[in-house]
Amino acid sequence: MKKQTKIGGSIIINNGDIETDEDLIISGHISANRIEARDKTVVIGVNSEVTADINGGVVQIVGTLNGNVTASQLIQIEETATLNGDVAAPKIKLASRCRFHGQISYT
Repeated sequence: MKKQTKIGGSIIINNGDIETDEDLIISGHISANRIEARDKTVVIGVNSEVTADINGGVVQIVGTLNGNVTASQLIQIEETATLNGDVAAPKIKLASRCRFHGQISYT
């Protein structure tokens, strides 16, 4: 079984970072400088709002993200997502109805 960390509710981390070596599912509102998940999966849930830069292996955005995203494998922005920030990854998928305001870099 894969290890997962789930963050729910409303969490504010002032001048701080979130670091994990497990897959991360965010369900709620989070404000941080940076979310570091190395080569793991980060999912921002449908009703979630995150303000942070994210670095992960696979990053899937279903809710709202205000920040830049870097992924070593894939960034996937779903139809219900809003992303205000730049993305960089070898593979980037944007759903037809997603809201994206930023720049794309293929790495």
